[in-house]
Amino acid sequence: MRLRAVRPRTVVRTVLAGALVGVLAASAAVGHAARLPLAPASLTSVTVAERCADAIAVTAPATTTATVVRLTVPQECVGSEARLRLVGTAGPLAQDDVVAGLPAAGAVDVPVPAYAPAAVVGVALTLDGWGVVATWTWTPPVAGPAITCWTSDPARPCTATATVRGGNVWSTGYDLDITVRDARTGNANNPVEWTIRIDFSHSRYPWVPTSAFGSGVVRQSSCADLPVLTLAGQTGWGDHHTLRKGDVRSVWVQPRNDGAGGLLSCG
Repeated sequence: MRLRAVRPRTVVRTVLAGALVGVLAASAAVGHAARLPLAPASLTSVTVAERCADAIAVTAPATTTATVVRLTVPQECVGSEARLRLVGTAGPLAQDDVVAGLPAAGAVDVPVPAYAPAAVVGVALTLDGWGVVATWTWTPPVAGPAITCWTSDPARPCTATATVRGGNVWSTGYDLDITVRDARTGNANNPVEWTIRIDFSHSRYPWVPTSAFGSGVVRQSSCADLPVLTLAGQTGWGDHHTLRKGDVRSVWVQPRNDGAGGLLSCG
């Protein structure tokens, strides 16, 4: 008996009819959507600030103890807020960041808590929140003589020597026994006033003090002059503050690091 192929053609037509209905429905939906009002597109503008510099030079004064750091500020960074922290080999030298505005281009000194530049290995620095590479530079001071002496008459010179007692084993200070001698070569015997200057950055001294006691001397310099301390002979002790031919004067100074001292106090 022969089979008739009617049902397959019916299936095909049914599928085609279903597809046609879908196309017509989609066309109607598109035509309806074409009649809907269209709202204009809106764009949101976002301003993103860029860092004003990729690197900043940071330097320390050529001293053994300092209270400022110097930033070399490019013109693009004027008005920026700087946050910095000095870092030593064992970590930050202070727990809190120093915050400062940068009011001008060029060299800007930023006050910071007292620190030893020799202990700094780098600086953590941000400008307006951006991390910036800080190039750290410190030039050690050129140490002069440990102690020098001069008089009110250059033709009547003097010399001075200082002997350290106590070393750096004391918790707050050490002693200097100082001897001042007349060093004139002629026979003149006129009195001249003497002055000595101690340079505590010299390797002879254990460390630079922040204060000092003393006897037989009066201070002639300020805290800003450290590590150099200038002293003159104490007046009111007869001729102690002057030298004649062959004279010798003895005085003592006790440098300290606790900020307390009758001769010098830089707390």
